[in-house]
Parts: sequence; structure tokens; C-alpha cells
Amino acid sequence: MKAARMRRAILGCLGCLLLAVPRMAPGEKPRIKSITAGPKIAWDSQAGFEYRVSWSWWPTGPWEPLGDYLRATGAEMSVYDDAGAAVVKLYRLEIRELVPAGMARIPGGTYEMGDHFGLDPRYSVPVHTVRVNTFFMDTTEVTNADFCAFLNAAWQAGEIVTGEVSPFGDPVVRGAEAPYSIYLWLRTWGTLACDIFYDEFFDSFEVVFDRDLHPVVKVAWCGVAAYCNWRSQREGLTPCYDLDTWECNFGVDGYRLPTEAEWEYAARGGLRYAIYPWGDEIDGSKANYADSGDPHENDGFIGLGAPTTPVGSYRPNGYGLYDMAGNVMELCNDNFYYYYYQYCLDNGITDNPTGPPPSHESGHVFRGGSCNSNPLDLSCGLHAPPGTGTLGFRCVRRPRSP
Repeated sequence: MKAARMRRAILGCLGCLLLAVPRMAPGEKPRIKSITAGPKIAWDSQAGFEYRVSWSWWPTGPWEPLGDYLRATGAEMSVYDDAGAAVVKLYRLEIRELVPAGMARIPGGTYEMGDHFGLDPRYSVPVHTVRVNTFFMDTTEVTNADFCAFLNAAWQAGEIVTGEVSPFGDPVVRGAEAPYSIYLWLRTWGTLACDIFYDEFFDSFEVVFDRDLHPVVKVAWCGVAAYCNWRSQREGLTPCYDLDTWECNFGVDGYRLPTEAEWEYAARGGLRYAIYPWGDEIDGSKANYADSGDPHENDGFIGLGAPTTPVGSYRPNGYGLYDMAGNVMELCNDNFYYYYYQYCLDNGITDNPTGPPPSHESGHVFRGGSCNSNPLDLSCGLHAPPGTGTLGFRCVRRPRSP
């Protein structure tokens, strides 16, 4: 009996070693290191990841998990297959990164991108099939406090300057090495939309009283890219953006803006054809839009700032994301092209689209509607032309491999 058990364990171990572990870099594939009588399946773990053992009768599957994912201990881990002692089984190790704080895991999948309801028959059609990989997304929009922390770090490092006037006559923050790379339009007595100002006495950027948790607004695309890189470097990730060319490297693990396809997929929250992230009906209890009756409706009139609400004031969608409709329009990484959906269909672009080619660029995509928008403009499927308004953003990043 003991010899038979050992023979089965060896067969199981050989089977698992022949199976590829998904999403691992070459030479860095954590694997099952031993299977002993019982059988006990053991492996070495790495902090920041979680592991699950699955079994099958055949190398091609189907695979059944032996329990839930287990958080890494940084040492050897193991599980027992109580039903495996009397049969020959194959085992494999499934590995995924723990969800970073303040983010949600958006499981990869396929969906029908575009307007299913005839709300925009010009630019948000034809509806077309898109597939996106798994990614992490901020559960809330980036706040004034978040962006102010970045500005102060960049200010102390000499990476930004302020006090210079934009073409519109407003004071701005811009990159110290790039004269035209505006990061943010600052708050002044004549410009009340932004909640961040420069305090000469303290030589720092500050947020207007009681607006720390409101989403940052009046932010420019270059400022968003620089913020993403700063956040990546602070967490030991590889920055996505080249701040000389402003191009995005989608192959690294740092923070970046979502593609338009990722944004819509995440906004839908798992619902296939709903108008909004929660369904087809809207009222003031679900989102912040024009005349929705939220407590901050008149903030702009009395000089407090844009009539935004603090992030997370409404219920999240099915993926745990807040304010994917209303509050602020959200910036995407894609450049806008009026007929991009037809372009994707004509060219067979389905997997992880990243926007039109440079010859079709026309500003960056805004999504989701804002506190100043008509309710129908909050629809998940609208590919509307870029405009002016209350604009903010949230970040995404790809999972790492251990």
C-alpha cells in the first residue's frame, strides 16, 4: 500500500511539472516542489501573491480547485488532497497578485462595446466585440489630497514650476523641463473650479478646506501621466509614461490611464447591456449629475469649488467601483477618433485595443459624464467627442508576475 501511494504521488508530481503556470516570466515560474503521501502538495511562496492548487485527471483539464486562494507566507506552503490518496491525479499551482489597496481586480473577458440603446448613433456605433485582459483599477477617482501629495513631492524635487500663465490667462502648474506640459490649472479668485492652490507662505500646494476627498479637477493629460509615473516609482513599479514623448508602455506593471475599452468594460460592472453601471434607471440616489439634488449642488455658486461630491458617496457597481457615472468625466489613455469603432471593426481589432493610430488623433477620450451632465450622458456606452467640463481620472495597472 505504501509503495502504491508513493507511485501515485510521483505520477502526480510529474504531471504538475509538465504544466505551464499562467502569466509567469521565463525562469521565474513558481511550481509545486513536492507531492508526498497523503497527498501533501507543497510549494515556495512569495509575499504579495496568493496561491491555489487545482487537480485534474488529464493534462488538458478540466481543473478543479482544492479550496480557495491562500495568501503567501513568504515561506513554504502546502495543502492536502484528502480524496487523492487512492487515485492518480495531476496537480497545478495557480498564482495571482493580491489586489493592491484602494483598487479592484477587474477580471478579463469579452464584451460588446458601444451604445446598445440608440443614444448616440453617430460615434458610439457600431457595437463591436472587444476582449480585455485582467487588470486592477482604482475603486475611486483620484482625489485632491492624492494629487496634492504628488505636486508637493514634484515641487520639492524641482520637477514642476508654477506662477506662469496659460493661454487662457489662468495660473498653471507645468513640468519644469517642458514649457508646454501643463499639469494643472490652479485655483484663483477668478477660477473656482479647481480645489488646489499654491500657498506662498508655506511654499507648498494646499487643498481648499473640506475638499480633500473630492476628485481632483482641472487636471491636464500631462499632469495625469506624471502623477501615474510618480505613483509607480513610489511603489517600486516600472513607470508607463515617457515624459518626453508622452507615449505609454502598456507592457510594464506601472500605473497608467485606462484604455477606453478597459474603462467601459469596468464601468459596466459585469452587466452586459445596461445603460448605467447599475441598470437602466437613474435618479439622484445613484449618481451626481446636473440637478441631481446632491448636497454639493450649489458649491460652484458660493465659491467652494466644482459641484462634485466626495468620492465613494454612491453605491459601487458590480466590480466595486464608485462614481463610474457622474461626478467627474474621466480621462482615458486613448486619443479620440470620431469613427474609431468602425475602424476597429474594419481592421479586426478586438484584443486590448489602445486607441486610433496617430493619423487619427483628435484629443483624448473623456468618459462617464460629470456633475454638470445630462443624465443620458452618463451612459456606459457613449464614445462622445472630447469637450470642456469637470474632468478627473482614475488609474489602472496590470497584475505582476512573481
